[in-house]
Amino acid sequence: MSSEPLSAAIKGLLVQDIFLISSKCLLQKDFNQTQPMHALSAQTKHAVEQEVLVQVRATVDGKNMRVVRYFTQVGFRFMESLETGAAPEAEGKVVGEIDATFAADYQWTSEQPIEPGDLGSFSPNVMYHVWPYWREFIQNSLSRMRLPPVALPMLRLPQLEQVISGKASVTATQIQK
Repeated sequence: MSSEPLSAAIKGLLVQDIFLISSKCLLQKDFNQTQPMHALSAQTKHAVEQEVLVQVRATVDGKNMRVVRYFTQVGFRFMESLETGAAPEAEGKVVGEIDATFAADYQWTSEQPIEPGDLGSFSPNVMYHVWPYWREFIQNSLSRMRLPPVALPMLRLPQLEQVISGKASVTATQIQK
């Protein structure tokens, strides 16, 4: 990836808004939250969609503003941990799951035309902007679902490299309660 398109995008894009487009929460009906929690494993996923929208919007002073909208897919789930010795490809029963799509709007402030290469090179940066909103959404949703609270870690460079390569990241963590 050339740094020239990325530099142009960083100079030209200014965060305007980040908001939730869709969400789905699922808690197994037979899950008993009042019993002591046994070991659960958690998995997360995140990816920036390739689809990018470019819009022209009128401002209050009658001028036109160019807006670029990116979409991110994020997910989290708790699973019952498997017994020791289970097959590596086996997964435990999903206890609770949260999936969401966030949109991130950026104003294109440059007088230069918007180039597809600029937009594509900038897309990994979108996850950095969306991540705090996703972290808050997870904490709030888990609380409402009466599942153990989890503070997602800050987004790190190796995670970002997976977003750049187009691979949705899936990580598993043991949660002891």
